[in-house]
This record gives sequence, structure tokens and C-alpha cells, in this order.
Amino acid sequence: AAMASSTLVLITGASRGFGRAVALALAASPALDASTSSFLLYASPRGAKDLERTAEDVRSVLQGRTTEEKGVGRVHPMSCDLSDVDQALPHMTSTWTTIVEWRRSRHAIFVNNAGSLGPLTPVHALSVADLRAAIDLNVTASLALSALFVRVTKEQGVPRCTVVNVSSVCAVQVNASLFGRGVSTVRERQLVTFFMLFWPQRRNRPT
Repeated sequence: AAMASSTLVLITGASRGFGRAVALALAASPALDASTSSFLLYASPRGAKDLERTAEDVRSVLQGRTTEEKGVGRVHPMSCDLSDVDQALPHMTSTWTTIVEWRRSRHAIFVNNAGSLGPLTPVHALSVADLRAAIDLNVTASLALSALFVRVTKEQGVPRCTVVNVSSVCAVQVNASLFGRGVSTVRERQLVTFFMLFWPQRRNRPT
């Protein structure tokens, strides 16, 4: 079997649901070295309490896979409002280049799970502000953070980089009350595909 490697894991929307489940599954994965891997878990400020619980559970899983002598990997819960891209990008850039131990990481994984359903209204009731808010979070932030992650991993010399942008059934299934989410996720899937075409040595497919 392959040896476990030091891995850096960044997950947005990690406080509950799918993001939390991914964080716990990765923490339990034998492919990750529990003593040297690091987790940065993001959620909006309103999900701070749930995010702390997720972080504690991830630490517990890592501790169960290592020994006191080896120590345990670091877990950082981070509150950040990704709907405000202009504020989120500088915050994440600062975080990623200061508290993260990139040099010892052999693999960096970014799971972008943050997203919003937007207003649950029929299409004729949507405003321009509604659409802009949904697209800012579900499309602009998603692609901007993916690009930032790839750039930083390359600059820091991490040998392997994986980006997972989580989409939604709204991209393929019509629902009159989820028009804003549907439009933004369809556009996200198109742009992620475009992004991958220009990522040298790509191995991943948009998901």
C-alpha cells in the first residue's frame, strides 16, 4: 500500500452537511498522514459555532489515527464571508501564505463547497441584485478561489494539487423557485470546464 503523505486540505462550506462530511472523510483517509497533515475549514460567520464543532471532530478523528509521540495535524476553523469576494480574497491570501506549512505538504486539496440557493422565488420575481448575489458567491468566488489556490500551490512548490468545485443538481434539473441557483451553477460548470482547459498538467474533471 502507498504510504500516507502530508496533505493540506482546504474546505469551504465546512460547518455542516456535505462540507463537514468531506472534512471528516478526508481526516479518516489512510492516504493522509494524521500527524503532519493540516486542515483549513471555512464557513460564513453565522456558521461559526457549527464550524468549531466540525473542527473538533476532525481533530478527534486525526488523534485516533496517530500517537502522542508523533503528534497530530493542525486544524484551523476560519470564518469568512465568501459572498464578498473583494474582502474574501485578500483574507484568504494572507491566511494561506502565513499560517499554512506549504513546504512540507506533498499534496494540496481544495474542496470548494460554499454556495447559496439564493432567493426561493419564481423567475419573474427575481431582481438584478438577487442574480448578482447568487453569481458572486456561486461563480465569481468559486473560480477566483480556485485560481488563487492553484497559483499559491505552484508558488510554494507543492508537488500535487487537486481542486474540487462542488456544483448542484440545480444545474441540470429545472425548478421554478431555484432559478438564481440554477443559472449560477450552470455558469459555474461552464467556467470550471474553461478553467481546466488552461490548467497545465490537469488530471481532474469538473464535478
